[in-house]
Amino acid sequence: MSSSMQSYLGEFAGTFIFALGGFVAAGYIPNAAQSHLVTALIAGVALVVGVLVALQFGGAGALNPGFTIAGAVKGEFNWSVAAGYIAAQILAVLAAYFLYRYVGPMLNLQGSKPPLISTGTVGPARI
Repeated sequence: MSSSMQSYLGEFAGTFIFALGGFVAAGYIPNAAQSHLVTALIAGVALVVGVLVALQFGGAGALNPGFTIAGAVKGEFNWSVAAGYIAAQILAVLAAYFLYRYVGPMLNLQGSKPPLISTGTVGPARI
């Protein structure tokens, strides 16, 4: 496997872990009194593990298109590499959402309620 493909795979895997951890943290809150702490801990652990996985494969460890663009602007890597990272990150988030949304209920990743997204108006909307 070429080194660039391995780094894209690392960025995909790291972003996938981070995004799936974020979806699980946001959708599965066992106790309302501890919800903020549990959500922060799950998301934080998912971020650390995602970055470590991405770096192990030779990825940038950005896990976010915004950070990837910033890295390209700073000259840490060229724009063609950044485009590959961004594509891997977007595909990873879509794959993590698919797993969480459609496979998650079978694995009870969502707890007792479906995930919520904000509509920006009155309140959250069910997906």
